[in-house]
Amino acid sequence: MKEDSDCGTRILFTLCGCRAMRPMNVRIIERGADTSTSMTKPCKCGGWICCPLEMTVAKEGEGRIGTVRENFNPYCSKCCECCFKCSYYHNVYPVADPKAPSAISMDRSSGGGLGEPKYELKFNVCCCGENNNCCGATCFNHHAIFNIRDPSSGAVLGNIQKLFAPSTSGGGDACCRMLYGYDTFAVGFPEGTSHEERLTILAGILQAEFQLYEADQDD
Repeated sequence: MKEDSDCGTRILFTLCGCRAMRPMNVRIIERGADTSTSMTKPCKCGGWICCPLEMTVAKEGEGRIGTVRENFNPYCSKCCECCFKCSYYHNVYPVADPKAPSAISMDRSSGGGLGEPKYELKFNVCCCGENNNCCGATCFNHHAIFNIRDPSSGAVLGNIQKLFAPSTSGGGDACCRMLYGYDTFAVGFPEGTSHEERLTILAGILQAEFQLYEADQDD
C-alpha cells in the first residue's frame, strides 16, 4: 500500500491544521496480481456540514468497484449520535458488475448515483453503543470493536477490531506504536463477501481511520 498524494499538498494541509482532510490516492498492489487497486479520497469537510466524507475504490482496467460515503441521514439523529454517543456511520456501496454498472448505480436521483448501500460501518469510540470502546486499542482496553451491519435491519454481519497488540517479548513496542499513531486492525468480513466488497470495506476503515484517529495528530 502506497500513498501517491502530492508532497506539497500534504505539507499545505498539515500547516493548515487539517492533514486528515487532505485529498489523497492510495495505491494497493496485491501479491501475485498484475493490476493495482486505487482508493481515492477527495477533500471533504464531513457530514456535519453537509459535505460527507467519501472514498472511491477502482481497479486498474475495470473502473470503479465500490464507494464508501459517510452517512449523516437523517441529519439531526446522526448529529446527536456524533455529539453525544461518539458514533459515526459509513455506508458501503459495492458495484454489482464493475465492467457494466447497473441502472440503479447510474441513477443520479438515487443516493447520489450510488444506489442502495450493502453494508453500514458503525464506529463508536466511547462507552456508548454495543461495545465499550472507551480507551480502545490502548494498554487500558486492548480492543476497540466496531460493527459491520445490515443498513436496513441493523443486524451485525461482521466486525472490525482495532488492536493494542502487546509485544510478545515483554518490551514496550506496543506502547510506542500507540503513542506514535501506528494502528492495527483485524477484520471479520460478512459471510459471502466478494473480493471487491472486501476492498471497499477496507476503504471504509481507512476513511474512518483518517476521520477519527489521524485528526488529533494535527495538534
